[in-house]
Amino acid sequence: MPTDRERVVTYAQDMANHYNAKLSPSDVAEVLRSKLINLQIYYNLRGDLRTAYTEYQAVQTEALAAQAQAQAQAQAQAEALAAQEALAAQEALAAQAEARAAQAEALAAQAQAQAQAQAAHEALAAQADAQTEAQAQAQAAHEALAAQAEAQAEAQAEAQAEAQAEACGGACGARAARARACARGARSACGACGGAEARAGARAEARAERSARAQARAAHEALAARAEARARARAHH
Repeated sequence: MPTDRERVVTYAQDMANHYNAKLSPSDVAEVLRSKLINLQIYYNLRGDLRTAYTEYQAVQTEALAAQAQAQAQAQAQAEALAAQEALAAQEALAAQAEARAAQAEALAAQAQAQAQAQAAHEALAAQADAQTEAQAQAQAAHEALAAQAEAQAEAQAEAQAEAQAEACGGACGARAARARACARGARSACGACGGAEARAGARAEARAERSARAQARAAHEALAARAEARARARAHH
């Protein structure tokens, strides 16, 4: 049979295990005190009982130390978990900051691209305006040259007309002389000379008009060719 000491030690260990699970220290002390009182009454205060109680206290101290260690481990685990959560939160914040920075860079790049596109559009618009202005200037120059050519043609026609008039005046004087000669009996020769001179004057006037028109047409075509060449050169650049 187990001795009183063994029974008390076993009971103390059971109480310590039970305490770790359910009971509070005061509950364990009360239960143990009642048990010890019963044991004292039953065994009439044997010396082994006091020894067993001393050993029980040692067992209880070990149980409390084990509980404190478990609590410390739980506290360490809680702190480690809190540290992990804090680290995860910091990493999440860092990731959010990086995402915001990347978004800001993307927006800046988009704004730069839009600005470049706007600048290119404005440059093209300015180039188109310059081309339009150059075309207008070329058209004005063309019209001016055409007007100049027309004025030159008119001047040439007037000069030719004046020359013809002077020639006609001379011819008229000759015709007057021939008329006087005709009055003296050379009428047939005077009529033939007058008709030939009139036809020659008409042919000369027609040739002068055709020459003036040809010169104006050539000047017009040359101006158009130069304007087209300049437009092609600007478009190429």
